[in-house]
Amino acid sequence: METQELDERFTAHHEAGHVVADHRFGFNPTHVTIVPGGKGTAGAAGCLDGGSFDGQREDQIIVLLAGHAAQLELARKTLNSGNSLPVGALRGARGDIERASNLLLQGERIREWMRKTRTFVKKDWPAVEAVAHELVLRKTLDDAEIECVISHSDCDPSALADLHRYRLLKGYSELGDFVRASTWHVAK
Repeated sequence: METQELDERFTAHHEAGHVVADHRFGFNPTHVTIVPGGKGTAGAAGCLDGGSFDGQREDQIIVLLAGHAAQLELARKTLNSGNSLPVGALRGARGDIERASNLLLQGERIREWMRKTRTFVKKDWPAVEAVAHELVLRKTLDDAEIECVISHSDCDPSALADLHRYRLLKGYSELGDFVRASTWHVAK
């Protein structure tokens, strides 16, 4: 796999980690996107509340760390399969880690929260993989697409048909993406 492809995959997994955590905690992700570029791939995710998680500090910490945790899990799987990591594969988490650190109570350690978050990401790995797969293919997903992709990873039998109908209504004619999407590996 080429370096740019791996870079895109790592960024897609990072953003997917955030979006799956947002979704699981009920923070209503509105979109997620990756933008390939000459100096690497950038990514962003958004929520209806603009990232304000009043009164839900623990969930917010996990959402902030879930991107990096997803990158670490992909790195582990990549290295275990005999491949090497692209330069900068684990970049992009510094701001998230700083924001999460600012939420810690006295005596709490970021390492403990990272361990909790990695457990969360491993449990939801099929959803992270499915969202990342779609991000690599489409570059941007909106709220309805996020919902369908995660529902499919949760073994909802109607999710792929819902996604296909939604994309047709939006004017997307790329049936190929739908066919490729149906090959997602879903294992619980």
